[in-house]
Amino acid sequence: MAADRGKGGDGWVRGVSAGGVLRRLPLEHETSVFLLLNVVDLLLTLGMVCSGHFAEANPLARRVITAWGLRGLIVYKMGAVAGICLLAQVLERNSGGLGRRILNLGSVAMGLVIGYSLWLLMQRFG
Repeated sequence: MAADRGKGGDGWVRGVSAGGVLRRLPLEHETSVFLLLNVVDLLLTLGMVCSGHFAEANPLARRVITAWGLRGLIVYKMGAVAGICLLAQVLERNSGGLGRRILNLGSVAMGLVIGYSLWLLMQRFG
């Protein structure tokens, strides 16, 4: 029994409360999708900027690249993603459903950005 502690039915580790009662992490699915799409966007951005054929479209991110290079861009983008995920968790606890809607909207927006990046790549290297 002790070996099963902290495991979900699918074998993945779940959050455990102070009393040892298993519970699902809040917004687990929505956060995972949002993170995955942002990592894909980051990889596409890095590849496109490094190719020399494309520039970063976001003016703030462009300034970060100018000041701190691609490592700065990684920290900037992943920091923003972490902040949005944290904000969504807080909002979800305090105003049910708002955090979920923010992450879902962010995921749709990232999907559109990724689609646009792929379209640009097709236009350039088609």
